[in-house]
Amino acid sequence: MEILQDYDIALDQIFSITSDNGKNMIKATQILNDATEESLYDDDKNEDNLMEKIDSLQLANIHLRLIKSSALHLIMAKT
Repeated sequence: MEILQDYDIALDQIFSITSDNGKNMIKATQILNDATEESLYDDDKNEDNLMEKIDSLQLANIHLRLIKSSALHLIMAKT
């Protein structure tokens, strides 16, 4: 992973690995696979958190509209 960082190579830039099936290449591929899975998990987790925040904001917006509508009805009923 350090070598990738040294050359500014991101995990999403790696599309294939050509190997001679040496133990060092197999191990390097396993490390890259693990890092990719962890990265994808973190992305999904962040996306879920963002969606929860958006849902909360949408719900708050609906509540504000209902309050505003109720207040307008009360004002109109008094006049």
